[in-house]
Amino acid sequence: MRIVVASLCAVVFLVSSSVRAEAQTVPVAEVSVGYAYLYDLQDDISIPAGWYGDVNVALTDWVGIAAEASGGYKTDDSFGVPVDLSIHTFMAGPRFTGRNNAARPFLHVLIGVGRVAAGVSGFTVSSTEFAFQIGGGVDLQMSDRVGLRLGVDSRRIFSEEFEDARQIRFNAGVTFALGER
Repeated sequence: MRIVVASLCAVVFLVSSSVRAEAQTVPVAEVSVGYAYLYDLQDDISIPAGWYGDVNVALTDWVGIAAEASGGYKTDDSFGVPVDLSIHTFMAGPRFTGRNNAARPFLHVLIGVGRVAAGVSGFTVSSTEFAFQIGGGVDLQMSDRVGLRLGVDSRRIFSEEFEDARQIRFNAGVTFALGER
């Protein structure tokens, strides 16, 4: 996990430092939606069918409050029986965003809830627990209002009933800037 976070920080630094800084307008809010690939380190399971959506409201030029929802889905075969797995999270917290010409690196720390469910033949077992996520990425601006987002997060869903879920999430999506501060 440390290698992933260190690699992300290095990529964000290299991308952001290679671009000439200029004065930028700061959007009131940014909305991002896209694809998410989830890998569960605890159970060694990849969950390739996923999505995320988030909103970041700027408090200052570089600090905002982000709210995010995400989901991941997989059907696996266990002893010849299909098992439907789903993971949903709803989280919020501070996001720190660098502003420059073409790249906007960001880091966030989010807390909230994670819901893990597994279903077999119409019978479902689920658990909703406290979740913590740290990560970041970069928004590559395609225009003043639209960008391409690439990110990686380390997530943990704490559980009293089952083993804690330790996950790495990679995401790619589109970001829309709304208004100006």
